[in-house]
Amino acid sequence: MGSGSSGNAEDPDAGTAPGAEPAGEQLTPCKQCRQPISTKARLCRHCHSFQDWRGYLSLSSTVLALFVALVSVASIAVPPMVSLLRGQRSAVRISNPVVRGEAIYITASNLGNSAGVIERASLSIIGGPYGIRPQLRNPAEGFVPPGSRQVGFDIGFNLSSDEAINVAFPMMAGPIRSRRTAGALVVHVRQADGEQERFELPITGIMIADALFAHSNRCRQERNPSYENGCWGLREVRAESDRLHAEVVSEGRGGRSRSTPPAASHPGR
Repeated sequence: MGSGSSGNAEDPDAGTAPGAEPAGEQLTPCKQCRQPISTKARLCRHCHSFQDWRGYLSLSSTVLALFVALVSVASIAVPPMVSLLRGQRSAVRISNPVVRGEAIYITASNLGNSAGVIERASLSIIGGPYGIRPQLRNPAEGFVPPGSRQVGFDIGFNLSSDEAINVAFPMMAGPIRSRRTAGALVVHVRQADGEQERFELPITGIMIADALFAHSNRCRQERNPSYENGCWGLREVRAESDRLHAEVVSEGRGGRSRSTPPAASHPGR
């Protein structure tokens, strides 16, 4: 008896049923299983569910699977719906001209959700050569989807090797030293909604001179200068233009002088 009494005095929880709360604790029912637990408990000792805000996040496997499926479907369906509500539009912008060899490259940026199209370009040079016809190096690059891409144009000089040098040297004496604007590249863009925009990019003298030197070096190595390879001089281009014009005029006069042949007769009719 004495030893039993001393054992109870040393162990205050002795005789308590397994899983029961210590004597003297204020109890409250668990939010999930409704078993009595201490008011200070953050985790139920019976069902192991949280009693604070985390208890509201407990989901069954079925509910969790449905939630994941819903999120997956939404991630696929929402972007097309947003695009449909916003409409198909492009926002193509042209910037950053850079000359490499006989080509000039620009940066085409599209901030819209549909593609725009680069339709054409023209290059004007202050006091410079004529017959400049920039063409897209790759026609597919004229299609500008959302994002950014670099687009290249062949400048298309129609100058002989000597003419290109004669045009380049005056630019070295003027615009190159001061980095002044010596011309402009004009790019025409059609947006997805049909709106046409015109972008004018300044071109410095050093950029034009570099392209002229590259053109001169290439034409010097051409065995058969022609209009197609751009190595005819202005004199040859004008002579060919005058020849074609004369042929058109001659054919026109010949057509007016010819009489209409009489209709063939058909015996028996």
